[in-house]
Amino acid sequence: MPHPKSKNIKKVHRLVVLPDFQGLGIGSYFTNYIANHYLNKNFRFTITTTNPSLIHSFKKNKKWKCTNFGRYSKHEGSLKRKVGNIGGQNVSRLKVSFEYKK
Repeated sequence: MPHPKSKNIKKVHRLVVLPDFQGLGIGSYFTNYIANHYLNKNFRFTITTTNPSLIHSFKKNKKWKCTNFGRYSKHEGSLKRKVGNIGGQNVSRLKVSFEYKK
């Protein structure tokens, strides 16, 4: 997806992997492949995610640089919390942005 403000940035809008195939590295592999493709065409490539597995995967991969580490709302300390209202309490997930680098 083109970036709304910068013409040389491509941004992942939504990445979905079917439940039966989650945890196999398919999302990370696909994202890395597309990121490398756009870097070869002289674009910058970014992603913002709340998915704990993807955050951990990108933090370990030296090609991804964390550019923003934020929250939707008050965070209780666990990456496994879900966005929404559970038992009358608002809980959130971390929102983290990354940029792919060569």
